[in-house]
Amino acid sequence: VFDDEKKRIASLRGTLILTTNQEPSEVLVREVNASGLARGLEIDIWSVSRLAHFLDNTAAGQWLRRQYLGIDQERLSKELLAKLSRDSLHAHRPSDDATAWVLRGLDTLIAAATAHDVVFIVAESGLGKSVACYKCVEQHVASGGFGLILPHQIVSSALTIEQAIDTALRQLHPTLAQGSGNDALSFCSAGRPLLVVVEDINKSGQAQYLAEKLATWSAVGGAIGKSDDEPANGWRLFCPVWPQVVASLKDEARKQVQRLAVVGMAFIPPEGREAVQRRARGKGIYLSDMEADSVSDALGHDPLLIALHEPGRRPAPERGIEEFIRGSVSRLASERGDYTA
Repeated sequence: VFDDEKKRIASLRGTLILTTNQEPSEVLVREVNASGLARGLEIDIWSVSRLAHFLDNTAAGQWLRRQYLGIDQERLSKELLAKLSRDSLHAHRPSDDATAWVLRGLDTLIAAATAHDVVFIVAESGLGKSVACYKCVEQHVASGGFGLILPHQIVSSALTIEQAIDTALRQLHPTLAQGSGNDALSFCSAGRPLLVVVEDINKSGQAQYLAEKLATWSAVGGAIGKSDDEPANGWRLFCPVWPQVVASLKDEARKQVQRLAVVGMAFIPPEGREAVQRRARGKGIYLSDMEADSVSDALGHDPLLIALHEPGRRPAPERGIEEFIRGSVSRLASERGDYTA
């Protein structure tokens, strides 16, 4: 085939790759190279030692070794980082039904927050900030990017973002070598960053400390002499936080967090309507726009109350939490059998 193409394209050059599970002798290597040269071919020999070096000492080789030989990978590769991104999302998937999620303005705000490497999503509990962050990372990973969900315990024990990423990766894949956090960031860029979500500092017992620590990790918009429109690093971190946590910070830290923040609100009416309709359809109930608008309006377009509302019933926001707790207690009593409801 090469000879035929050579006749058509005189300047054509070719490389013939030969593999062997042995170490060829010097005489054989010279003869093979001479034979290739006579035919206009460059010879590239992959002997057993070269194959072993690639499989044992390169990230891509270790990925192939793991896939086909079942040997645990120690060096991080892009392929393994993509897998660990999916594993992290799976491990931290919200318990809510994903088919009931709606596209909302908060999703757009988070996706557009590219001027800062640390972004605080400030909203009251139950307004969907964690789900919005999760959706952003999930979409990024689905499009070929990388992302991780970091529990607050990892952030508490880490001195830098690189250490936090390293710890998270080695929790997902214990055989990884130390320094994998830096390897992960080497695969990313400002235009294609590693997206990180920190959950849940609000219930950690040290929310103020962690918020201040995360703010100091930002190299943009917080430090003196930095402007808000400088390019971000090869990572971007999202942290959902309650307004009362921000209000409790010291003056300087609070101003810095506010510079890095986007504010989440309740659903706007069209979002509330769609959320009500989606949750109703999940129960086999189909509501008109007018009916769904009425339910959403009665529930204050509140994401938590809409999630707790039982489709088909008259909305009663003043009893929503009470009914949810009563139902949960009854289910637990039925499943466990140790206690009455």
